[in-house]
Amino acid sequence: MMAPSYTLDIAALYDRHREPVLLFLVRRTTDPELALDLCAETFAQAVAGPRRFRGATDEEAAGWLYGSANRQLAYYYRRGYARQRALGRLNLERKPTPPLMEDELVRRAGLDELRGELAAALATLSAPTRDAIELRVVQE
Repeated sequence: MMAPSYTLDIAALYDRHREPVLLFLVRRTTDPELALDLCAETFAQAVAGPRRFRGATDEEAAGWLYGSANRQLAYYYRRGYARQRALGRLNLERKPTPPLMEDELVRRAGLDELRGELAAALATLSAPTRDAIELRVVQE
């Protein structure tokens, strides 16, 4: 006997996970504008490729969605920096996020608290290790 088939409902997945996925990306990028772009691309990929989903439950669908968000983030880190530089050379800019929306995303994502925790953790490292992290992460 076959298990009942599961139909991926993208609209319901979007309704349930839009905000959590967005905050997930804001926390990882610390850039609300970038997180909005990555979140949009995550859901665009879900709309474009629901046949790639092989799960049978809502929890597996959520996992698939977060996996897609992680891939979008990894893709940005691999290719996005070059894309941003290219857009700058062409004098192309994306429409900025309204300041109130950006402030609200920073607040809901708890970025100020995360930044404080990060500063405290960095303070426990030796100066050469802190410098190496700053060169690698902050200054690329």
